[in-house]
Amino acid sequence: MLPEGEVAFWLGDTGGAIRLLADKRSCSRVTICCFGRAYEREHNLAEARAAYTRVIESTTVSIELAWARPIAQEEARSDRPVAGF
Repeated sequence: MLPEGEVAFWLGDTGGAIRLLADKRSCSRVTICCFGRAYEREHNLAEARAAYTRVIESTTVSIELAWARPIAQEEARSDRPVAGF
């Protein structure tokens, strides 16, 4: 089951996603990627890059990190103002 914040993100409620995900101390790397995208869509690039950096710097070995890291790397390098997910 997806965390509430991730569901809010996929439903287009980026403000709700940020509010719900900000309370989580440890989230999956996929969820943190969603968190970064939500911040991007709210035009908060500093927080978005911080979320992407958390994914990139993760040392956990998992399938979800294998999926999330390339996305986070691409987004962290991007100069786009808003994620085009």
